[in-house]
Amino acid sequence: MPKTTSTPTLRKIATAALPAAMALCMAPQALAAGPATQQASAAACPSQSFFEFLHVFVDSAEVQGRFTRLQPRTPAHGAATPDAGAVVRVAYAPSTAAAIPLRAERQAQALSLRIDDLTEDQARVLMLQDGSNQRVHYVFSKQACWTLVRVETPTL
Repeated sequence: MPKTTSTPTLRKIATAALPAAMALCMAPQALAAGPATQQASAAACPSQSFFEFLHVFVDSAEVQGRFTRLQPRTPAHGAATPDAGAVVRVAYAPSTAAAIPLRAERQAQALSLRIDDLTEDQARVLMLQDGSNQRVHYVFSKQACWTLVRVETPTL
């Protein structure tokens, strides 16, 4: 039986894991990337197929850093403090951790990933922890390559 972890643990993992992408993707040169840089990124894209892209993305902090562009944090519905059950968009200060915990950490914390929704240009991935109500949604958008653009942590 997998080790169960307390409900706040998934929130801690999501909070601690997301900053890495910000360090790599929010650098001024990344934000000011022009068409030549975008073409180079497309050439380095792990796959145009979301299934294949996700397989590589979730197991490589380096790939997560290259293909993450998180939007700024905004309270749900413009409120200063979100209501219970509201979805809060999350972006964090720079760090070196992976946006989505890598395989070893997911296994150690009994975390699972599943694709909730997939269209031609957008995908939603849900991370759940066994035995917990905690969930984290990862939203990807496809331009030249798939990119993680938003992380949502529903409040309970």
